[in-house]
Amino acid sequence: MKFPRLLLCLLLLLHPSLLMAAKRAAPKTATDEIQLTVSGKFKGAVPLLDRDGAVYLHGRTVFTLLGAVVSWKEQSRRLQVRNKTVKLEFAADSKGYWLDGRKRALDRPAVLYGGMLYIPVDFFTSGDFSSLFGKEGSYNQRAHSLDVGAGGRVGEVDFFSFRDTTRITIELYGVDKYQAEERNPKHVDIFLPGASASGGELIPVNDGIVKTVNVGESDGGTKISVVLDNAAGGWKVQREGASLLFEASASGTSLNEISKVAAKRKAEESKAAPAPVQAPALDASGSLVEIESGETPKAVAKPPRTGGRRLVIVDAGHGGKDPGGTRRKGLTEKALNLAVAKELQRFLAADDSFDVLMTRTSDYFVPLGKRSEFSNNRHADLFVSIHANASRTKQDNGFEVYYMSETASDPWAAEVAVFENSVLAWEDKPNDDAATLLLRSMARNEYLNEGSRLAGLSAKYIGQEVPIKNRGARQAPFYVLRGTYAPAILVETGFMTNGTDSTHLNNPKVQAGIARGIYKAITEYARQRGWK
Repeated sequence: MKFPRLLLCLLLLLHPSLLMAAKRAAPKTATDEIQLTVSGKFKGAVPLLDRDGAVYLHGRTVFTLLGAVVSWKEQSRRLQVRNKTVKLEFAADSKGYWLDGRKRALDRPAVLYGGMLYIPVDFFTSGDFSSLFGKEGSYNQRAHSLDVGAGGRVGEVDFFSFRDTTRITIELYGVDKYQAEERNPKHVDIFLPGASASGGELIPVNDGIVKTVNVGESDGGTKISVVLDNAAGGWKVQREGASLLFEASASGTSLNEISKVAAKRKAEESKAAPAPVQAPALDASGSLVEIESGETPKAVAKPPRTGGRRLVIVDAGHGGKDPGGTRRKGLTEKALNLAVAKELQRFLAADDSFDVLMTRTSDYFVPLGKRSEFSNNRHADLFVSIHANASRTKQDNGFEVYYMSETASDPWAAEVAVFENSVLAWEDKPNDDAATLLLRSMARNEYLNEGSRLAGLSAKYIGQEVPIKNRGARQAPFYVLRGTYAPAILVETGFMTNGTDSTHLNNPKVQAGIARGIYKAITEYARQRGWK
């Protein structure tokens, strides 16, 4: 209707004070242009919006000039951006944006003006923008320019230790070149020209192969110094996507010697010798003897096998001098494994259909053969081993459930088995004779199908409980499964080398979710076998 609008105009003309108040209430908006440069080269002009001193850039123009695929959804007032495999989405008047479906915060909402969506300039200098386009953005208000990739910066520096290898990952934003040189056999410098770092940082590793990593700005860039330890041998540096990967390996030194060097460095770091941890032994009946520091060894009591109760052995992988995988942040693999194993023990202990025993209940080393022997001497009905995965590629993610087979289902399964079986190097000597090997061969044939069934159920139910990718059930020749005379599975709960998986694995709720999924699989398996 036109009458209310006409009446409003007459009121404003009759009362100038109302008109002045309306002008004061409206935001001050001005438009202009800035120059967009990429690695010093002019790409084009970008419309700029200045609203009450806050700067916004025309999103469609910026992303198009950067080579992304851009589309504007008029009905929903959303701007969608695709760059390679990454999807970005902005909505008018929303104080946030979506990166691959996950909402992230903006300091100020995107603004719709003149039918075009303007995005706060702060986004174009953020870490998400750098990750999306591989270059850092810098806004120069005085020069009226947005410079992308003019310099670069060093992001997070992380390390991952696994037996005889240490990998250091350096996140790079807009850094294309690097130089690596050996100052001496135990000191490697990596120079990143033109890159900045947010302050200096000394990172202690002390895993027997690498002592420390020192990050600091140097003339014309950033220098990362890696100090190697006595057990270190060769090293290499290579690009891996937007990151730089430094990898050092042991020089043929035994894992026991590496652990001794690592223990010495840890003691020096804390200025106090660590409390000795003794390994468990076996009593005359073949039961594990659990040794706590300062206590007299005692045999673990055998639980009563009453009625139709079934015995489940829960095996927390690694332990003691064998830490498994170790990251700069978060739990070690041996601690993660034990946390999940204890959650599984809790679920099973509350169920009257099952008895449950653990191969270790705290931080000590148990040889692989002794874990199987413990299960066999107790005539276990099921055996579940808990581990966490690792990969040379940080993009690999997800959980896997394995069952025993002499032939791996795929090359990756074979590689995982090699990694897990390498713990044999921690042991003093193998104890497999011809009779033992024959019995193991018979056990494999008897329990392979049942292990396959339990593995499939575990993959199904874990996938329903946790936000970790399900990589399914696989088969591989794991030593600890090979020697167990019962349906047996080995669960790789996620990749410690993947940032998202690692965050999930360090979350007690996710640890409980993994255990709950395995428990549900065991109860369903028991139902199918007529045990419940």
